[in-house]
Amino acid sequence: MSTVQCNCAAIGALGKLLTEDGTSPRTFDASSFRHEFLYETLGSERGLQESNAINGTLQPLFTSVRNKPYIPQGAIAMQASPIEFSRWIPRIFGAATGSDYVSNTLPEFDVIVYRENGIFRYTDAVVAQAVIRGKSGKTSESVEFIDLIVQLIAKSETITQEEDAAGDWPGTEPALGTTNAYAPYAFWESSLEVNNAEIEYDSFTMVVNNMVDYRLNNKQTPTCVRSMGRSIEIDFQLPFTCQAMGASLTLNTTALDTELNFNTTNMHTRFTFPKSRTVFYTPTIPGKTYVPLKMKIKPYATSSTVGLVQIAQDFAP
Repeated sequence: MSTVQCNCAAIGALGKLLTEDGTSPRTFDASSFRHEFLYETLGSERGLQESNAINGTLQPLFTSVRNKPYIPQGAIAMQASPIEFSRWIPRIFGAATGSDYVSNTLPEFDVIVYRENGIFRYTDAVVAQAVIRGKSGKTSESVEFIDLIVQLIAKSETITQEEDAAGDWPGTEPALGTTNAYAPYAFWESSLEVNNAEIEYDSFTMVVNNMVDYRLNNKQTPTCVRSMGRSIEIDFQLPFTCQAMGASLTLNTTALDTELNFNTTNMHTRFTFPKSRTVFYTPTIPGKTYVPLKMKIKPYATSSTVGLVQIAQDFAP
C-alpha cells in the first residue's frame, strides 16, 4: 500500500478498490478481487438533526443537535471485461453464469476502497442497479469500450483515517490482472440477435433494476436490504433499415428470443432474453443526416422460464 499523503490532497490515480464474497465476516487478502475502475461514488451523507424545542432564546442550542441515520451507497464504474462480467453477474442477478435462471436472492459482499488518505470499507453490499452500455465512435480518438456501472447499497461504512494505518487493507494486496480475460470488450465485439437474426445498432444501454429497498428500524444504518422485484430494459439506437423496422414491429406484437452477445478471441458472454417485447417508436426525419430508429426491449418470464434472462459465459483466463 502506498504511503498516505496527509499534507497534500489525495489523487484518484492512486486509488484502489477490492471486493470480497462469501459469508460475513469477510477478510480481505491476496485472493480478494481487485478491480480496475473508471470512478466510484461510494459513501454516505451523515446529516444532522436539531430539536425545534422552545428554550427561551431565538437560537438553537448545540445540545439539541444529533446525527441522522444514513445509507452507505454509491456506484462503481468499470470497463466490462470477461473477468469483470464473471465477478458481477452473480451479484447482479443472484445466479452464476451458465445458469438458465436468476435467483430471487441477491448475494451480499464487502467492498474496500483505498483513497490514499483513508481506507473506507462497505459491508454487506448488494447491487441495487446495474448498467451495461456501449456506443459507436467515428474517430480514432473515440473510446469504444463497453461500460459496466453498478449501483450499491451497503449496511455500514467504516473509515480508517489515521496516517499510514492499514485499516482492513490486506498486508499483501491482490495483483492487477494482466491476461486477456481482463481486457475490456470493445463495442464492435457486441451483437444483437432477434429471433436468430443479427440486427445492427449504433448504441445500447441495458439497465437491470433490482428494486432494492432497505429497513433502518431502530438502527442508524440499514439492517435489512432486499430486492422487491427485478426489471430489465435494453434501449437500442439503430439505423432505420428495413430489417430493423421489421424486427421492431414484430417484437411490438410478438414475444421472441433476443440475445445480446459479447465476443472476442476465446471469450464469450451472452445474455439471452427468452420472451422479449419492445415499445415501437415511429422513426422520424431529424434533418439531412441518417434517420435513427429507437427500440426498447423488455424481457418477460413465463411459467417455464423462471428468470428474465439466461446467462452463459466462456473465457480463457
